[in-house]
Amino acid sequence: MRRILIGIGALSTIAMAAPAAASINVPVTGASNTCDTTPYDTTPTATACVGYFAGQVLDQADSSTIATALSALGVSYSGQFSDYQTVTGLGGSVDLTAFGILTGVQTIAIHFGNATGEDNALGNVTAFYQIDFGSTGSILHLNVPGSSSATLFTSAAPVPEPATWALMLLGFGGMGMALRRGRRQTRQALMQIA
Repeated sequence: MRRILIGIGALSTIAMAAPAAASINVPVTGASNTCDTTPYDTTPTATACVGYFAGQVLDQADSSTIATALSALGVSYSGQFSDYQTVTGLGGSVDLTAFGILTGVQTIAIHFGNATGEDNALGNVTAFYQIDFGSTGSILHLNVPGSSSATLFTSAAPVPEPATWALMLLGFGGMGMALRRGRRQTRQALMQIA
């Protein structure tokens, strides 16, 4: 019985340590989805993108567009824009240092304002990018001017899946049973000595 409980505890530890595999999507194409054409908008280059959407989609009023764009990238939208880290007032910045060094696969939406008179300016559009920053990470660099605001829709730390939580709870329960049984056996052994 003890070996079974130790095995269950080990399995739950392994399950907690292994995050869910992130899938990388191919660029979405279509009439309104032109952010996947060269020259690429971001460095590191986005592995997938959805956009450009006309206007400022990141103003919280257009949650259906946000949900649709994120769904196309394999990301769920909570429905609450305030759940996500947003940076405003970028003033055309091309290095998004406000998010710091990002690692792993991240989903970021960027609104480009009306950067008149600048080469390659997009002009009042919003795009959603999925970017793999790798394990060492880097800062997001934009290859086009006119950034106005950006929202990070993912975080570096993955949220455990329900199966992981179940295994973890099962492991804790098994360890608790093993400890309780060990205490009982120790108590019985002490009573026999006395």
